[in-house]
Amino acid sequence: MGVYCKGKIKGTKGEVEIKAFLNSGSDYVVLPRTIAEKILPKPIGEAKFMLADGSEVRRKVYEVEVEIEDHNGKRRSCKSFATVEERNDVLIGFDVMKKLKLILNLAKRKAYFSD
Repeated sequence: MGVYCKGKIKGTKGEVEIKAFLNSGSDYVVLPRTIAEKILPKPIGEAKFMLADGSEVRRKVYEVEVEIEDHNGKRRSCKSFATVEERNDVLIGFDVMKKLKLILNLAKRKAYFSD
């Protein structure tokens, strides 16, 4: 179960419209490799990540700009750290939700900005 929102991801080369999965269990934005290749996120280094199964991996870290549209049609954006992996959708982590003051209503499967 999760909450999806419309949005955009911007990198150094361009931007793409997305349907993003909001996941409070993740810190960073996780981009599918296909989207990362289109927008060219700005590389900033490497970090260690703990996966859901408890294992740890090292991955490259990038900076992107994320724009999210809440279920009232309001849009906000912020810069965030991102990593890239083989996946189908963009995962938006806790860092972005906190910066944008985005509140998840899991009962209704919707997200709203708090102010």
